Amino acid sequence: MDYKYTIDFIGEKLYNKFIIIISGDYMGKIMSLFNTIKSNWKTPAEGNYVPYKEIVSYSLGGTGVYFITAIVGMIGLSAGSMIVGASIGITAMDLQTMNVISTLIMLLMAPTRAMLFDNTKSKMGKFRPYLLTLGLPTAIIGTVFVYLPYETMAYNEKLVAVFVCYTLLQFFSPFYSAAYSGLVQVMSANSKERSWIIEISSIIYSFAPTVINPVMPLIGPLDDIKTYRIGFPIFCTFGVIISMLCVFGTKERVIVPKKYVQKMNFFEGLKKVSHNKYFWIINISQWFAFLNQGYSYIFQWIFYYGMNNPAIYSIMTVIKGEAYTPGMVAAAPLANKLGKKKLCLLSLSIQTVCLVLMLFFYKNYILLFACIFIKEMVGAVSIIYLPAMKADMMDYQQYKTGDRLEGFIEQGGVLIGSIVALATGYVFPIIFKGYGLTNNYDDLYNAAFRTPLVRVSIICAIIGTILSIIPFIFYDLSESKRKNMITALKLRAMFSDYDHDDFDNSKLVEVFDLVFDAEESLAKYVGYQTKQEKECYMCAKIICDEVEKLKAENIDKWNKIVKEYESIKI
Repeated sequence: MDYKYTIDFIGEKLYNKFIIIISGDYMGKIMSLFNTIKSNWKTPAEGNYVPYKEIVSYSLGGTGVYFITAIVGMIGLSAGSMIVGASIGITAMDLQTMNVISTLIMLLMAPTRAMLFDNTKSKMGKFRPYLLTLGLPTAIIGTVFVYLPYETMAYNEKLVAVFVCYTLLQFFSPFYSAAYSGLVQVMSANSKERSWIIEISSIIYSFAPTVINPVMPLIGPLDDIKTYRIGFPIFCTFGVIISMLCVFGTKERVIVPKKYVQKMNFFEGLKKVSHNKYFWIINISQWFAFLNQGYSYIFQWIFYYGMNNPAIYSIMTVIKGEAYTPGMVAAAPLANKLGKKKLCLLSLSIQTVCLVLMLFFYKNYILLFACIFIKEMVGAVSIIYLPAMKADMMDYQQYKTGDRLEGFIEQGGVLIGSIVALATGYVFPIIFKGYGLTNNYDDLYNAAFRTPLVRVSIICAIIGTILSIIPFIFYDLSESKRKNMITALKLRAMFSDYDHDDFDNSKLVEVFDLVFDAEESLAKYVGYQTKQEKECYMCAKIICDEVEKLKAENIDKWNKIVKEYESIKI
């Protein structure tokens, strides 16, 4: 057989097929996509708020933010932190004690962060000023931390050095990352657009940890402080530079009256947030997840200590990191099709199954890695649906109280979560100490010592994931409800702005058309029989109730606005 002829023949056929594909429908789709991007590069698509140029800036800038937060995030006060535990040599119990003290200090900072976010009113908005100012100090403190001379320090001196640097980091780093995650919540009032922006940005900024996690073991052993002295300054410098894209390339948008100025103290803000049932549903689920901390140790213990091969561990870290991509890509379409609640419950349920299987497969590297990969892939959808749920929760808060409370909602959760962490933080150190793990991390290379720790960590993760499912059963904020709440907010802002000289009536027709549609739906479904009809009735009632409130506030003003609407329609 003439193999050369056969290969040439196959190559020619494949080439011809490729030409047919790109010259046909596929080329048309590519050109259509290109034209869509070009036309909406500086101007958002109809019904959306954010142009593509801004989405790119937010996403690429997020890569810089995550280069900084991911690298300094390696500095943790837990047994899973290789840099603090294995390389510096702090015991698990001392790590938790320092964590408790640091948490108590940070409890005082959560109110400050909340008030700063929600009372900030500047040309840059409420989040971007902090993205501009907090990245550099976070990077500097993290780099200084790894360059301290731990080799010559006594144990107590190490404790003081670690505690001071970690506490300083906890002031800057969470503030910095909260500013980035909060920014997307005020870039668009369209929930689907927000989900899409979160999906795109998550895929792009996940490049940062995807690079850091496999590169660090290649630089040197993870239990050697010299490894971090090479990696930290490189990643931090790059992060600070690239993060400026999301500072200067984005814009904040909120639906409030033009003359609206918010000033609120912490306790007033927290009191308003406490009546938001979705705040409690989302945060209680996350607080239950403290038991999932056990899962975070499994990959490191099995594949770093168990295999004892940094090169293979680096490769497996890359593969594991790639599990996030399909999950993040599928998340927004699945959320739109199934709804955020169903996607959340499905994701947590599959993760529980994977954890149960790990109990049987933890001694088999291949099967265990397959379970971890699937769990990471399915869990990655939370990177999309959870921020989208939080953004919807904040829209609900504004609808209920008239206040934009992103800072109070986020930091209120941090505050209460920190208190929960104080009560639960010693669970794993006590368990590990019971199994003989203090600061003897080298013993994890021994399978007989490691196996019981792995098993109990998996069991704790199973319990934690099941508990995390329960609160979301009561989540009932549908997309239809949220959409009508946004319409009510637009109506409220329009009513407030009407008497001002700079009133813009360009949206008057759009809003009132939605009002009249809601009134028709309310009349149509007043005698609802099915669950779907009840949903339509309750959604319409949101807008109609807002209309009645505005009429009661000033009926003459309302009638005047209606007359202007009718004159425009004519």
